[in-house]
Amino acid sequence: MGIFDKPRLKRSPRHNDNLPDDLWTKCPDCGDLIHTLDLKQNDLVCTCLL
Repeated sequence: MGIFDKPRLKRSPRHNDNLPDDLWTKCPDCGDLIHTLDLKQNDLVCTCLL
């Protein structure tokens, strides 16, 4: 390997199969990401609307 050669790094997969797809929800009004449990506790109402 030469002085100016960078070592190749292995990329990890971006999608983790252990996480559910519906963990976060994006608010259509403000665009914030809201955790699904917080959204259920607020009766499916975003905190920007409170």
